[in-house]
Amino acid sequence: MFNSYIKSFKIIVFLFVLLGAFSKATPFDISKTTEQLILDHSSVYFDKDNLTLQEIIDQKLFTAYHHPYINRGVSSETIWITITLTNNSMSHVDKILVLSSTLVEYVALYNDVSHAPILKGVVHIDDEHTTLFPYFHINLKPKTSKQYYLKIKSAINPIDFGLWIYDEKHYTSQDRVQQFINTLLIGMVLALMILRSHFLSSPLHFLVCISSKQKRYLNSINGISYLYLSHSLK
Repeated sequence: MFNSYIKSFKIIVFLFVLLGAFSKATPFDISKTTEQLILDHSSVYFDKDNLTLQEIIDQKLFTAYHHPYINRGVSSETIWITITLTNNSMSHVDKILVLSSTLVEYVALYNDVSHAPILKGVVHIDDEHTTLFPYFHINLKPKTSKQYYLKIKSAINPIDFGLWIYDEKHYTSQDRVQQFINTLLIGMVLALMILRSHFLSSPLHFLVCISSKQKRYLNSINGISYLYLSHSLK
């Protein structure tokens, strides 16, 4: 009987230790990757009360977040994220922190609680912004770590993003390819829409005996246009 109590106690202690480990965000070493999702290394607070960063820290409201993405839809909440980045190498490391959303209106990065944040997002696009997603430069000296804070708010556009660490050259190269593909796809959709408009305005459209082949062709144009536009506007 006594041994069974001891075993039960050990199991309970183990579960508490496991729960404690799971509830803490682990630092992320940026020196070992060129492209990595890191949101699951962060702690998050979804703020409905318009608290300041210092108030959130003082009240210990951040909790570990174990998912690769945040998807809140259209929301009036302010999302606060904190993450500790480390450089365990013997050399200086330069990376970029990428927020994978083109729609988020306000993104602020705090390098220090007492300093003014660096602002990005739809309402803070500057002349230097040339990529699809906003990003921030991260610079760490050898064998150092630093805690960063992000404030994200988007009252009109939906909130749906991941948080990535990239090598800047690697990211900008990928981004140029993606922008080129997007341009081609948009051009194809516009061409199909113009072609569709041409068919609809043609006298053939008013003929009763329009062939079934033409009907299928028009339906294909409608379908492709709808699928691409509905997807690209998400």
